[in-house]
Parts: sequence; C-alpha cells; structure tokens
Amino acid sequence: MVVNPRITRTYLAEAELRTREVFSERNIGNQFVCDEERTDMKVFWHRKCIEAVEEGGDIVKKEYHVQQHVFAVVLSNHSLKELVRSKSLEDFVAMQKLSYPVTNSSLLLIRHAIYMFQMHDLSIELFDNYRAQFHYAPTAHDFALYLAQITRALAKMGRTHDSTGQSKHKAIFIFLSLSVFRDWWSKMLSVICRMQDGQRRAILSAFPNPFIASQKFIEMGYTDAVRELANIETEDGRRLGPVMAHRLFMILTDSTGTEIIF
Repeated sequence: MVVNPRITRTYLAEAELRTREVFSERNIGNQFVCDEERTDMKVFWHRKCIEAVEEGGDIVKKEYHVQQHVFAVVLSNHSLKELVRSKSLEDFVAMQKLSYPVTNSSLLLIRHAIYMFQMHDLSIELFDNYRAQFHYAPTAHDFALYLAQITRALAKMGRTHDSTGQSKHKAIFIFLSLSVFRDWWSKMLSVICRMQDGQRRAILSAFPNPFIASQKFIEMGYTDAVRELANIETEDGRRLGPVMAHRLFMILTDSTGTEIIF
C-alpha cells in the first residue's frame, strides 16, 4: 500500500504514526509506504505477484507489483464542502476514476470528519454511477484501522484468487459488499427516525447488503415483504413490528431517495 504523506499534514499530525503502529500490530508494517514525491492525497493498494519464467533455458522467479482495483482519495472537510457547494463533486469523482489505470475500479472517498446526514442522496448516486463509496474517519486511529482492514481483506482475497482461480474483480466486489456496503447501510439506518440501536443491529444481521434486500423486497411485493421485515427479532426478543417494517420497505424500494431523508 502506498499513501501520500500530505495526509499527515492536512488530516492529523499523528495519522502516519498511528497507521504505522496499527500495521505493525497486525504484522504488516512493511506493507505501509509513504511516497514522498506524490502531491495528491491518494491511497493505493498493490499486490505482489510471483511468476516462474524461462530465461536462457533456466526457470527464474520474477516478482512484480500490480495495483489493486480499490483505491482511495482523502478529502478534508473543507474540500468536500467546497465540491458539494460548487456542484462539482460528481466531476471530481469521474476524473479520479478516469485517471486510475485499473479498469472497473472501486473508489473510496475517505473524509476526515463525522458522518453527514445530508450526503445520503449524493452518496447513493455516486455509488450507483461510479462505484464510489464514502467512508468517514474522524480520527487518525479510525483512518489507520480502515486502511489496515482493507489491506488485510485484499490480501486474503488475493490468496483465495490464487487457490480458486476466481477473478480479482469478483473478490473485491465481495469485499465491498461485506464491508463497505455494511458500513454505509449501518450509517443510514442510524439516522432513521425512531429506530433503536437494537433494531438497527437486528436489521444489519438479517440483511447486511441493502441492495440485495431491495431487489428481494421489490420482487416479493409489499405484503409479503412487510410481513418478513416485521418478524425480524432483536437481541431482547422483540420484533421489529409493522410500523418500522413499512418504513424500512419504503426506504429499500424507493426509487427517488425521498424516503431515505425524512
């Protein structure tokens, strides 16, 4: 993984130190590299590849690194607000995707600030159109943990790819489904009016991927879907109930986004 040192200057002074500590704790300290020559705020993940090639009648080992499909751009609170205010965030995301050399890439927009409720509609649109996902890391420790988690996940999927022959694109998509989707879904549920933490956890457990749930409930129809949602049981044995089930169904099947923000 290569990260630009400007993150430490514009984010938090301790970000680089915390990231090195977190990576060392996980025995992956040698996988964190600061590129002193870069002038942007991007994070890249590379995969080490080893091949046996024939040279002059001998078999020699060849090592090289390739960029992963996932990459990140770190945005300050001020930068993101300015992009939103000027209505140029979509253009910014499009340019980042176009400039990345790997096709079918997944962009993570890491914002060092707290979650913004007002970003719901825009974040959904950016994900649908560009496979760009927001992640909020308010502290340097949060930032470091997030980088380490992605690094570990990509490494595990790289080993799975080697043993099963599955495509890298599919492996990374699975990672995003299980991690990034769940993170975004949890944040969205946390701001739904009158939803308790126990209900949110129960929904996340039953339906960790909102996009799969959305398609399922559209196909089921209102009556059957609401019945299934109402029967979701929380940790204390209580059921979600028809009122919250109706609310959740409307959110998951709405095509305009208006159900999400009220």
